[in-house]
Amino acid sequence: MNNNIKKIIEKIKSLSLETINKNLLLIALISLVFRHGSFYNSSIPKPFEIFFVVLFILNGIYLIKNNKIKDFFLSVPKKILIAIGCLFFSIFIGWAVAILFMGMATTIHTFLEFGAFSIGITMFFLVSFYAKNDQNYGKKYFYALLLPIFYIIFILYRGTIAGLDSNSLLTFMLNPNVLYKILLIPTFFFISKLLCELKNKWMTIGYIIISSLLVAVIFLTASRGGIVSLFSGAIFIWLVFSVHQFNWKKFFLGGIVVLAILSFGFLMIPNLSKEAIFNKIFYTASIFNDNKIPTITFNTLNNNNNNKIPTITFNTLNNNNNKKISTITVTTLTQNLPPEARFIEWPIFFKYVLVHPFGVGPNSHADFNIVDKNGVHLEFGPNNTYLLIWLWGGLLGIGSFLYIIWSVFKMLWIKLKNNFNSKSLALLSILFALSISITFDASLSFYWFFIILALSLRE
Repeated sequence: MNNNIKKIIEKIKSLSLETINKNLLLIALISLVFRHGSFYNSSIPKPFEIFFVVLFILNGIYLIKNNKIKDFFLSVPKKILIAIGCLFFSIFIGWAVAILFMGMATTIHTFLEFGAFSIGITMFFLVSFYAKNDQNYGKKYFYALLLPIFYIIFILYRGTIAGLDSNSLLTFMLNPNVLYKILLIPTFFFISKLLCELKNKWMTIGYIIISSLLVAVIFLTASRGGIVSLFSGAIFIWLVFSVHQFNWKKFFLGGIVVLAILSFGFLMIPNLSKEAIFNKIFYTASIFNDNKIPTITFNTLNNNNNNKIPTITFNTLNNNNNKKISTITVTTLTQNLPPEARFIEWPIFFKYVLVHPFGVGPNSHADFNIVDKNGVHLEFGPNNTYLLIWLWGGLLGIGSFLYIIWSVFKMLWIKLKNNFNSKSLALLSILFALSISITFDASLSFYWFFIILALSLRE
Protein backbone atom coordinates (compact mmCIF):
# COMPACT_ATOMS: atom_id res chain seq x y z
CA MET A 1 0.00 0.00 0.00
CA ASN A 2 2.80 2.39 0.96
CA ASN A 3 4.66 1.52 -2.24
CA ASN A 4 1.58 2.37 -4.31
CA ILE A 5 1.23 5.73 -2.55
CA LYS A 6 4.91 6.45 -3.15
CA LYS A 7 4.53 5.62 -6.84
CA ILE A 8 1.56 7.99 -7.10
CA ILE A 9 3.49 10.76 -5.36
CA GLU A 10 6.49 10.23 -7.63
CA LYS A 11 4.28 10.29 -10.69
CA ILE A 12 2.69 13.56 -9.56
CA LYS A 13 6.13 15.07 -8.95
CA SER A 14 7.22 14.09 -12.45
CA LEU A 15 4.35 16.01 -14.08
CA SER A 16 5.34 19.20 -15.84
CA LEU A 17 3.53 22.45 -15.08
CA GLU A 18 2.14 22.41 -18.63
CA THR A 19 0.62 18.96 -18.11
CA ILE A 20 -0.86 20.04 -14.78
CA ASN A 21 -2.43 23.08 -16.43
CA LYS A 22 -3.87 21.00 -19.28
CA ASN A 23 -5.47 18.56 -16.85
CA LEU A 24 -6.67 21.32 -14.53
CA LEU A 25 -8.34 23.03 -17.49
CA LEU A 26 -10.07 19.75 -18.33
CA ILE A 27 -11.28 19.41 -14.73
CA ALA A 28 -12.52 23.02 -14.82
CA LEU A 29 -14.53 22.30 -17.98
CA ILE A 30 -16.10 19.22 -16.40
CA SER A 31 -17.03 21.21 -13.28
CA LEU A 32 -18.45 23.95 -15.50
CA VAL A 33 -20.95 21.51 -17.02
CA PHE A 34 -22.54 21.00 -13.60
CA ARG A 35 -22.19 24.60 -12.48
CA HIS A 36 -25.11 26.40 -10.84
CA GLY A 37 -25.67 30.15 -10.99
CA SER A 38 -23.41 32.90 -12.31
CA PHE A 39 -20.11 34.31 -11.09
CA TYR A 40 -21.42 37.83 -10.61
CA ASN A 41 -24.73 37.06 -8.86
CA SER A 42 -23.50 34.87 -6.05
CA SER A 43 -20.99 35.43 -3.27
CA ILE A 44 -20.40 31.70 -2.83
CA PRO A 45 -17.56 30.44 -5.08
CA LYS A 46 -18.41 27.40 -7.18
CA PRO A 47 -15.96 24.59 -8.01
CA PHE A 48 -15.41 26.10 -11.46
CA GLU A 49 -14.41 29.47 -9.98
CA ILE A 50 -11.96 27.75 -7.61
CA PHE A 51 -10.39 25.67 -10.41
CA PHE A 52 -10.23 28.74 -12.65
CA VAL A 53 -8.39 30.86 -10.07
CA VAL A 54 -5.82 28.08 -9.44
CA LEU A 55 -5.44 27.53 -13.19
CA PHE A 56 -5.06 31.27 -13.83
CA ILE A 57 -2.23 31.52 -11.26
CA LEU A 58 -0.42 28.36 -12.41
CA ASN A 59 -0.78 29.35 -16.06
CA GLY A 60 0.73 32.77 -15.29
CA ILE A 61 3.68 31.09 -13.57
CA TYR A 62 4.10 28.71 -16.51
CA LEU A 63 4.04 31.51 -19.10
CA ILE A 64 6.52 33.70 -17.22
CA LYS A 65 8.85 30.86 -16.29
CA ASN A 66 9.03 29.53 -19.86
CA ASN A 67 8.84 32.92 -21.61
CA LYS A 68 5.62 31.95 -23.43
CA ILE A 69 3.48 35.04 -22.86
CA LYS A 70 3.78 36.00 -26.54
CA ASP A 71 2.94 32.44 -27.62
CA PHE A 72 -0.11 32.48 -25.35
CA PHE A 73 -1.65 35.50 -27.03
CA LEU A 74 -0.56 34.46 -30.51
CA SER A 75 -2.34 31.13 -30.09
CA VAL A 76 -5.19 32.94 -31.87
CA PRO A 77 -4.81 34.61 -35.29
CA LYS A 78 -3.56 38.20 -35.18
CA LYS A 79 -6.74 39.68 -36.68
CA ILE A 80 -8.88 38.04 -34.00
CA LEU A 81 -6.39 39.14 -31.35
CA ILE A 82 -6.69 42.73 -32.60
CA ALA A 83 -10.48 42.44 -32.56
CA ILE A 84 -10.40 41.23 -28.93
CA GLY A 85 -8.13 44.17 -28.07
CA CYS A 86 -10.57 46.57 -29.78
CA LEU A 87 -13.45 45.00 -27.86
CA PHE A 88 -11.80 45.58 -24.49
CA PHE A 89 -10.66 49.06 -25.55
CA SER A 90 -14.24 49.98 -26.54
CA ILE A 91 -15.58 48.77 -23.18
CA PHE A 92 -13.04 50.85 -21.25
CA ILE A 93 -13.82 53.90 -23.41
CA GLY A 94 -17.54 53.43 -22.77
CA TRP A 95 -16.82 52.98 -19.07
CA ALA A 96 -14.83 56.25 -18.98
CA VAL A 97 -17.55 58.11 -20.91
CA ALA A 98 -20.22 56.86 -18.50
CA ILE A 99 -18.24 57.94 -15.41
CA LEU A 100 -16.78 61.24 -16.62
CA PHE A 101 -19.57 62.65 -18.80
CA MET A 102 -22.76 60.86 -17.73
CA GLY A 103 -22.10 60.70 -14.00
CA MET A 104 -23.00 57.00 -13.83
CA ALA A 105 -21.89 55.28 -10.65
CA THR A 106 -19.55 52.29 -10.71
CA THR A 107 -20.79 49.60 -8.34
CA ILE A 108 -19.45 46.24 -7.22
CA HIS A 109 -21.92 44.68 -9.67
CA THR A 110 -20.14 46.55 -12.47
CA PHE A 111 -16.79 44.92 -11.66
CA LEU A 112 -18.33 41.47 -11.16
CA GLU A 113 -20.19 41.59 -14.46
CA PHE A 114 -17.07 42.74 -16.28
CA GLY A 115 -15.10 40.04 -14.44
CA ALA A 116 -17.50 37.35 -15.64
CA PHE A 117 -16.98 38.51 -19.24
CA SER A 118 -13.19 38.58 -18.73
CA ILE A 119 -13.27 34.98 -17.47
CA GLY A 120 -15.02 33.96 -20.72
CA ILE A 121 -12.32 35.63 -22.84
CA THR A 122 -9.60 34.08 -20.66
CA MET A 123 -11.14 30.63 -21.18
CA PHE A 124 -11.07 31.35 -24.92
CA PHE A 125 -7.31 31.96 -24.74
CA LEU A 126 -6.61 29.02 -22.41
CA VAL A 127 -8.45 26.51 -24.58
CA SER A 128 -6.89 27.96 -27.75
CA PHE A 129 -3.39 27.79 -26.26
CA TYR A 130 -3.46 24.28 -24.83
CA ALA A 131 -5.53 22.76 -27.65
CA LYS A 132 -3.10 24.22 -30.19
CA ASN A 133 -0.11 22.59 -28.52
CA ASP A 134 -1.84 19.26 -28.03
CA GLN A 135 -4.63 18.09 -30.36
CA ASN A 136 -5.50 15.20 -28.03
CA TYR A 137 -6.38 17.64 -25.27
CA GLY A 138 -8.44 19.62 -27.77
CA LYS A 139 -10.55 16.51 -28.27
CA LYS A 140 -10.81 15.95 -24.52
CA TYR A 141 -11.97 19.55 -23.98
CA PHE A 142 -14.68 19.06 -26.60
CA TYR A 143 -15.81 15.72 -25.22
CA ALA A 144 -16.05 17.24 -21.74
CA LEU A 145 -18.76 19.53 -23.08
CA LEU A 146 -20.78 16.48 -24.15
CA LEU A 147 -21.33 15.38 -20.55
CA PRO A 148 -24.77 17.05 -20.32
CA ILE A 149 -26.01 14.00 -22.21
CA PHE A 150 -26.60 12.60 -18.72
CA TYR A 151 -29.38 15.14 -18.24
CA ILE A 152 -31.63 12.83 -20.25
CA ILE A 153 -32.09 10.74 -17.10
CA PHE A 154 -34.38 13.51 -15.82
CA ILE A 155 -36.89 12.71 -18.55
CA LEU A 156 -37.18 9.20 -17.17
CA TYR A 157 -37.05 10.40 -13.56
CA ARG A 158 -39.42 13.38 -13.56
CA GLY A 159 -41.04 13.64 -16.95
CA THR A 160 -41.03 17.44 -16.83
CA ILE A 161 -38.53 20.24 -16.36
CA ALA A 162 -40.62 23.27 -17.32
CA GLY A 163 -40.26 25.84 -14.57
CA LEU A 164 -37.75 23.69 -12.65
CA ASP A 165 -39.70 23.54 -9.41
CA SER A 166 -37.96 23.53 -6.04
CA ASN A 167 -38.08 19.73 -5.80
CA SER A 168 -36.08 19.21 -8.97
CA LEU A 169 -32.40 18.36 -8.72
CA LEU A 170 -31.84 20.43 -11.87
CA THR A 171 -32.93 23.53 -9.94
CA PHE A 172 -29.78 23.11 -7.90
CA MET A 173 -27.68 22.80 -11.06
CA LEU A 174 -28.98 25.11 -13.74
CA ASN A 175 -31.86 27.30 -14.81
CA PRO A 176 -33.71 26.62 -18.10
CA ASN A 177 -31.99 29.44 -20.00
CA VAL A 178 -28.56 27.94 -19.24
CA LEU A 179 -29.66 24.32 -19.49
CA TYR A 180 -30.94 24.46 -23.05
CA LYS A 181 -27.77 26.24 -24.24
CA ILE A 182 -25.37 23.59 -22.96
CA LEU A 183 -27.69 20.86 -24.24
CA LEU A 184 -27.38 22.26 -27.76
CA ILE A 185 -23.74 21.11 -27.76
CA PRO A 186 -24.26 17.32 -27.36
CA THR A 187 -27.52 17.47 -29.34
CA PHE A 188 -25.90 18.73 -32.53
CA PHE A 189 -22.85 16.54 -31.99
CA PHE A 190 -24.97 13.40 -32.09
CA ILE A 191 -27.12 14.69 -34.96
CA SER A 192 -23.95 15.34 -36.98
CA LYS A 193 -22.64 11.86 -36.14
CA LEU A 194 -25.98 10.44 -37.26
CA LEU A 195 -25.98 12.30 -40.60
CA CYS A 196 -22.38 11.32 -41.35
CA GLU A 197 -22.93 7.63 -40.48
CA LEU A 198 -26.34 6.89 -41.97
CA LYS A 199 -25.03 3.73 -43.64
CA ASN A 200 -24.34 2.12 -40.25
CA LYS A 201 -27.78 0.83 -39.23
CA TRP A 202 -27.15 0.10 -35.55
CA MET A 203 -25.18 3.28 -34.92
CA THR A 204 -27.94 5.23 -36.67
CA ILE A 205 -30.59 3.82 -34.33
CA GLY A 206 -28.48 4.65 -31.28
CA TYR A 207 -27.82 8.22 -32.45
CA ILE A 208 -31.52 8.76 -33.20
CA ILE A 209 -32.49 7.66 -29.68
CA ILE A 210 -29.85 9.79 -27.96
CA SER A 211 -30.54 12.84 -30.16
CA SER A 212 -34.29 12.58 -29.63
CA LEU A 213 -33.89 12.35 -25.86
CA LEU A 214 -31.65 15.42 -25.83
CA VAL A 215 -34.14 17.30 -28.00
CA ALA A 216 -36.87 16.30 -25.53
CA VAL A 217 -34.92 17.81 -22.62
CA ILE A 218 -34.54 21.07 -24.57
CA PHE A 219 -38.29 21.10 -25.19
CA LEU A 220 -38.89 20.42 -21.50
CA THR A 221 -37.14 23.64 -20.56
CA ALA A 222 -40.00 25.45 -22.34
CA SER A 223 -37.57 28.21 -23.31
CA ARG A 224 -38.42 30.37 -26.30
CA GLY A 225 -34.70 30.83 -26.99
CA GLY A 226 -34.25 27.07 -26.79
CA ILE A 227 -37.01 26.40 -29.31
CA VAL A 228 -35.73 28.99 -31.80
CA SER A 229 -32.08 27.91 -31.43
CA LEU A 230 -32.95 24.23 -31.77
CA PHE A 231 -35.02 24.65 -34.94
CA SER A 232 -32.57 27.16 -36.48
CA GLY A 233 -29.61 24.88 -35.76
CA ALA A 234 -31.50 21.82 -37.08
CA ILE A 235 -32.29 23.54 -40.38
CA PHE A 236 -28.71 24.80 -40.62
CA ILE A 237 -27.06 21.40 -40.06
CA TRP A 238 -29.46 19.78 -42.54
CA LEU A 239 -28.62 22.35 -45.25
CA VAL A 240 -24.84 22.19 -44.64
CA PHE A 241 -24.96 18.38 -44.73
CA SER A 242 -26.99 18.48 -47.96
CA VAL A 243 -24.75 21.03 -49.73
CA HIS A 244 -21.68 18.79 -49.37
CA GLN A 245 -21.67 16.57 -52.49
CA PHE A 246 -25.30 17.54 -53.07
CA ASN A 247 -27.89 15.15 -54.46
CA TRP A 248 -31.65 15.10 -54.00
CA LYS A 249 -31.68 11.75 -52.21
CA LYS A 250 -29.25 13.09 -49.62
CA PHE A 251 -31.22 16.32 -49.32
CA PHE A 252 -34.55 14.63 -48.59
CA LEU A 253 -33.06 11.83 -46.46
CA GLY A 254 -31.22 14.36 -44.25
CA GLY A 255 -34.38 16.44 -43.90
CA ILE A 256 -36.47 13.40 -42.93
CA VAL A 257 -33.91 12.31 -40.33
CA VAL A 258 -33.67 15.75 -38.72
CA LEU A 259 -37.47 16.18 -38.74
CA ALA A 260 -37.88 12.71 -37.20
CA ILE A 261 -35.53 13.57 -34.33
CA LEU A 262 -37.39 16.81 -33.60
CA SER A 263 -40.74 15.01 -33.80
CA PHE A 264 -39.68 12.10 -31.58
CA GLY A 265 -38.29 14.52 -29.01
CA PHE A 266 -41.52 16.52 -28.97
CA LEU A 267 -43.67 13.39 -28.65
CA MET A 268 -41.66 12.25 -25.62
CA ILE A 269 -42.55 15.24 -23.45
CA PRO A 270 -45.75 15.38 -21.36
CA ASN A 271 -48.80 17.38 -22.43
CA LEU A 272 -48.11 20.05 -19.81
CA SER A 273 -44.80 20.86 -21.48
CA LYS A 274 -46.39 20.77 -24.94
CA GLU A 275 -48.90 23.35 -23.70
CA ALA A 276 -46.06 25.55 -22.42
CA ILE A 277 -44.35 25.41 -25.83
CA PHE A 278 -47.54 26.26 -27.73
CA ASN A 279 -48.13 29.18 -25.36
CA LYS A 280 -44.62 30.44 -26.09
CA ILE A 281 -45.09 30.19 -29.86
CA PHE A 282 -48.65 31.35 -30.40
CA TYR A 283 -48.76 33.93 -27.63
CA THR A 284 -45.75 35.72 -29.07
CA ALA A 285 -47.50 36.10 -32.41
CA SER A 286 -50.35 38.05 -30.80
CA ILE A 287 -48.17 40.63 -29.06
CA PHE A 288 -47.91 42.98 -31.99
CA ASN A 289 -51.65 42.83 -32.69
CA ASP A 290 -53.07 43.16 -29.21
CA ASN A 291 -50.54 45.11 -27.17
CA LYS A 292 -49.00 48.51 -27.40
CA ILE A 293 -45.23 48.79 -27.12
CA PRO A 294 -44.57 51.71 -24.76
CA THR A 295 -43.14 54.97 -25.99
CA ILE A 296 -39.84 55.51 -24.22
CA THR A 297 -38.20 58.79 -23.30
CA PHE A 298 -34.75 59.06 -21.74
CA ASN A 299 -34.19 61.54 -18.92
CA THR A 300 -31.72 61.81 -16.05
CA LEU A 301 -32.37 61.44 -12.38
CA ASN A 302 -30.11 62.16 -9.42
CA ASN A 303 -29.68 59.28 -7.01
CA ASN A 304 -28.62 59.48 -3.38
CA ASN A 305 -24.99 59.97 -4.40
CA ASN A 306 -25.88 62.79 -6.79
CA ASN A 307 -24.86 60.68 -9.77
CA LYS A 308 -26.97 60.90 -12.90
CA ILE A 309 -28.47 57.64 -14.10
CA PRO A 310 -30.80 57.01 -17.03
CA THR A 311 -34.50 56.90 -16.20
CA ILE A 312 -37.07 55.12 -18.34
CA THR A 313 -40.79 55.58 -17.67
CA PHE A 314 -43.34 53.13 -19.06
CA ASN A 315 -46.75 54.12 -20.37
CA THR A 316 -49.75 51.93 -19.61
CA LEU A 317 -49.71 48.54 -21.31
CA ASN A 318 -52.79 46.56 -22.24
CA ASN A 319 -52.93 42.78 -22.29
CA ASN A 320 -55.26 40.66 -24.40
CA ASN A 321 -58.22 41.29 -22.09
CA ASN A 322 -57.60 45.05 -21.95
CA LYS A 323 -56.66 44.92 -18.29
CA LYS A 324 -54.10 47.45 -17.17
CA ILE A 325 -50.84 46.06 -15.85
CA SER A 326 -48.05 48.04 -14.25
CA THR A 327 -45.32 45.41 -14.05
CA ILE A 328 -43.77 43.36 -16.83
CA THR A 329 -43.15 39.69 -16.15
CA VAL A 330 -42.81 36.50 -18.13
CA THR A 331 -44.83 33.50 -17.04
CA THR A 332 -46.01 30.28 -18.62
CA LEU A 333 -49.08 28.06 -18.29
CA THR A 334 -51.27 30.90 -16.97
CA GLN A 335 -54.14 32.84 -18.46
CA ASN A 336 -54.06 36.55 -19.29
CA LEU A 337 -50.35 36.48 -20.01
CA PRO A 338 -48.55 39.85 -19.91
CA PRO A 339 -46.46 40.94 -22.93
CA GLU A 340 -43.30 38.99 -23.78
CA ALA A 341 -40.67 41.07 -22.00
CA ARG A 342 -38.04 40.90 -24.74
CA PHE A 343 -40.26 42.67 -27.26
CA ILE A 344 -40.41 45.58 -24.85
CA GLU A 345 -36.79 45.42 -23.67
CA TRP A 346 -35.16 45.21 -27.11
CA PRO A 347 -36.67 48.42 -28.56
CA ILE A 348 -35.78 50.27 -25.36
CA PHE A 349 -32.12 49.29 -25.37
CA PHE A 350 -31.81 49.56 -29.14
CA LYS A 351 -32.95 53.17 -28.90
CA TYR A 352 -30.54 53.72 -26.01
CA VAL A 353 -27.45 52.36 -27.79
CA LEU A 354 -28.21 54.50 -30.85
CA VAL A 355 -27.83 57.69 -28.81
CA HIS A 356 -24.61 56.43 -27.14
CA PRO A 357 -22.21 55.45 -29.96
CA PHE A 358 -19.28 55.06 -27.52
CA GLY A 359 -21.26 52.85 -25.14
CA VAL A 360 -21.51 53.15 -21.38
CA GLY A 361 -19.20 50.30 -20.31
CA PRO A 362 -20.34 47.70 -17.79
CA ASN A 363 -22.46 50.43 -16.14
CA SER A 364 -25.35 48.59 -17.74
CA HIS A 365 -28.98 47.90 -16.90
CA ALA A 366 -28.25 47.22 -13.23
CA ASP A 367 -27.50 50.94 -12.83
CA PHE A 368 -30.61 52.11 -14.69
CA ASN A 369 -33.60 53.41 -12.79
CA ILE A 370 -36.43 51.78 -14.73
CA VAL A 371 -39.91 52.43 -13.36
CA ASP A 372 -43.51 51.94 -14.40
CA LYS A 373 -46.04 54.77 -14.57
CA ASN A 374 -46.56 54.52 -10.80
CA GLY A 375 -42.87 54.89 -10.03
CA VAL A 376 -42.36 51.20 -9.16
CA HIS A 377 -38.80 50.04 -9.90
CA LEU A 378 -38.56 47.24 -12.47
CA GLU A 379 -35.72 44.74 -12.92
CA PHE A 380 -34.93 45.14 -16.59
CA GLY A 381 -32.10 44.33 -18.97
CA PRO A 382 -31.37 43.96 -22.68
CA ASN A 383 -31.78 40.15 -22.57
CA ASN A 384 -29.62 40.05 -25.68
CA THR A 385 -25.85 39.52 -25.73
CA TYR A 386 -25.37 41.55 -28.89
CA LEU A 387 -27.29 44.48 -27.43
CA LEU A 388 -25.36 44.15 -24.18
CA ILE A 389 -21.99 44.29 -25.99
CA TRP A 390 -23.28 47.27 -27.98
CA LEU A 391 -24.37 48.87 -24.73
CA TRP A 392 -20.95 48.31 -23.17
CA GLY A 393 -18.64 49.20 -26.06
CA GLY A 394 -20.73 51.15 -28.55
CA LEU A 395 -20.25 50.69 -32.29
CA LEU A 396 -16.60 49.63 -31.96
CA GLY A 397 -17.55 47.02 -29.37
CA ILE A 398 -20.36 45.37 -31.32
CA GLY A 399 -18.33 45.54 -34.54
CA SER A 400 -15.37 43.78 -32.87
CA PHE A 401 -17.59 41.13 -31.27
CA LEU A 402 -19.34 40.31 -34.56
CA TYR A 403 -16.00 40.19 -36.38
CA ILE A 404 -14.64 37.62 -33.90
CA ILE A 405 -17.66 35.36 -34.35
CA TRP A 406 -17.67 35.77 -38.13
CA SER A 407 -13.92 35.07 -38.42
CA VAL A 408 -14.10 31.85 -36.42
CA PHE A 409 -17.23 30.81 -38.31
CA LYS A 410 -15.52 31.48 -41.65
CA MET A 411 -12.36 29.56 -40.69
CA LEU A 412 -14.42 26.57 -39.56
CA TRP A 413 -16.47 26.67 -42.76
CA ILE A 414 -13.30 26.61 -44.89
CA LYS A 415 -11.96 23.71 -42.81
CA LEU A 416 -15.22 21.80 -43.30
CA LYS A 417 -15.12 22.32 -47.07
CA ASN A 418 -11.56 20.98 -47.22
CA ASN A 419 -12.17 18.06 -44.87
CA PHE A 420 -15.83 17.24 -44.29
CA ASN A 421 -16.20 15.30 -41.02
CA SER A 422 -18.75 14.93 -38.25
CA LYS A 423 -16.81 16.89 -35.62
CA SER A 424 -16.35 19.96 -37.84
CA LEU A 425 -20.01 19.75 -38.89
CA ALA A 426 -21.02 19.52 -35.23
CA LEU A 427 -18.88 22.52 -34.20
CA LEU A 428 -20.21 24.60 -37.09
CA SER A 429 -23.85 23.86 -36.22
CA ILE A 430 -23.22 24.32 -32.48
CA LEU A 431 -21.56 27.68 -33.09
CA PHE A 432 -24.49 28.73 -35.29
CA ALA A 433 -27.10 27.59 -32.75
CA LEU A 434 -25.32 29.27 -29.82
CA SER A 435 -24.98 32.48 -31.85
CA ILE A 436 -28.78 32.40 -32.14
CA SER A 437 -29.31 31.45 -28.48
CA ILE A 438 -27.35 34.39 -27.07
CA THR A 439 -29.83 36.66 -28.83
CA PHE A 440 -32.33 35.68 -26.14
CA ASP A 441 -30.09 36.28 -23.14
CA ALA A 442 -27.35 38.59 -21.88
CA SER A 443 -24.88 35.70 -21.96
CA LEU A 444 -21.46 37.27 -21.39
CA SER A 445 -20.93 34.83 -18.50
CA PHE A 446 -21.98 31.86 -20.66
CA TYR A 447 -18.47 30.45 -20.84
CA TRP A 448 -19.46 27.50 -23.03
CA PHE A 449 -19.88 29.92 -25.94
CA PHE A 450 -16.31 31.20 -25.67
CA ILE A 451 -15.01 27.63 -25.31
CA ILE A 452 -16.85 26.55 -28.47
CA LEU A 453 -15.36 29.57 -30.24
CA ALA A 454 -11.88 28.43 -29.20
CA LEU A 455 -12.44 24.79 -30.16
CA SER A 456 -13.87 25.86 -33.51
CA LEU A 457 -10.79 27.99 -34.10
CA ARG A 458 -8.49 25.06 -33.30
CA GLU A 459 -10.49 22.67 -35.49
